[in-house]
Amino acid sequence: MKQFIIRSLPLLILILGHVTFGQPVADTDFTFELVKAAYQANEGPVITIDEGHNNLHKKDGGLSVLVTALEKDGYQVKANESAISDEVLKSTDIYVIANALHSSDIGNWVVPNPSAFTEKEMDVLVNWVKDGGRLLLVADHMPYGGAAEDLGAKLGIEWNNGFVIKPGQHWPPSTFSLESGTLKETEITKRKEDFETITKLASFTGSAFKAPKDATIIFAFDDSHEVLMPDTAWRFNEKTKKYNSKGWQQGAYFNFGKGKVVALGEAAMITAQIVNDQFKVGFNSPHAPQNLQFALNIFHYLSDHEKYVDKNEIIENLNVAMEEAFNSGDMLKVASFYADNAKLYGPNGNDVEGRAAIDNYWKSLEGKHVSWELETHELNWVGEECHQIGVSRLRFKQNNQTVTATTRFYLVWQPQDNSFKIGKDFYHVYQR
Repeated sequence: MKQFIIRSLPLLILILGHVTFGQPVADTDFTFELVKAAYQANEGPVITIDEGHNNLHKKDGGLSVLVTALEKDGYQVKANESAISDEVLKSTDIYVIANALHSSDIGNWVVPNPSAFTEKEMDVLVNWVKDGGRLLLVADHMPYGGAAEDLGAKLGIEWNNGFVIKPGQHWPPSTFSLESGTLKETEITKRKEDFETITKLASFTGSAFKAPKDATIIFAFDDSHEVLMPDTAWRFNEKTKKYNSKGWQQGAYFNFGKGKVVALGEAAMITAQIVNDQFKVGFNSPHAPQNLQFALNIFHYLSDHEKYVDKNEIIENLNVAMEEAFNSGDMLKVASFYADNAKLYGPNGNDVEGRAAIDNYWKSLEGKHVSWELETHELNWVGEECHQIGVSRLRFKQNNQTVTATTRFYLVWQPQDNSFKIGKDFYHVYQR
């Protein structure tokens, strides 16, 4: 074991970016598509990410890729840089704590590692969960396990303030699978849709804990790992206390009063990061192809999600909103459904392009509106774009008479601002 530690530790530090080497950065180039959105854009539950406790992972930092996925999924995500209070919690549905740290441990990862939270904060949070709040608590290897130990204890979790490492493993991740029995089939790993099924997960070092007796274990260690208890982070020697990891978990969930808690002993598994410009850790790792869906499943469980949004329904609802804006005479609102760089391809080369031109195009109908009806014939999805084919019947006043312009149209809806905007509008008048 001593030989393994001496040989492997520099590589582990190099890869994970701790202490000596640069910290991980979010992999903003990591691309993904959601199979389905859980909620309409900006209409899902409110998720608040804790940033008031020296958190390693923040909304616009380590968790930024996860936040992007959650927002695409329809959730509303915000950050809390202050203390945990009733005022903060009353406006949130799910509270997320990822790798909180006491200020005395900043740059000084030596035991003991005091709680990141005051007694008052912990009591407020625990009572909120009891009353129906939802909590995702993530605490990585030492000193983060120590920083979460007191809060965990109030929730019935015995958190270990150490490192969980597989002897002889030169590079994480640790893998948990249904096949090996280390990953369990649960309400989080197997939901209603086939694409939500999780059969394998990867975690990147981290801590271990023992969940309450009534908890559902998501993934747990067998006897292949060891729990190391150094007095200083990443410094291991023959005096380092160690014991087998069997009987310890790294993922679990349980009801707590009227609320729900999900606990994870590893944070990188719900991120997408690059370390030292070369190592991929989290969603972007080739070892972790199901980690992103797993992370979304956690929030679906916490928010009691039942039914996915029909993407076609989103487009149809946008059509209805456009009709309503026209019928109320708000032409600038009609124009707002177009992207700033959109282009309308009209008959006889009468094309309109760009924000100002599109605004003026629709403003020309101010005071002339009567009614507008959009009839969809086809909705075809190409990647994240929707191509809509249909018929438009637009009635307006012209020379004191009501005129009906019937056109065939082809719209290209492009994802933007957590919704869709028209990027291209092809239309041809065939009856007037």
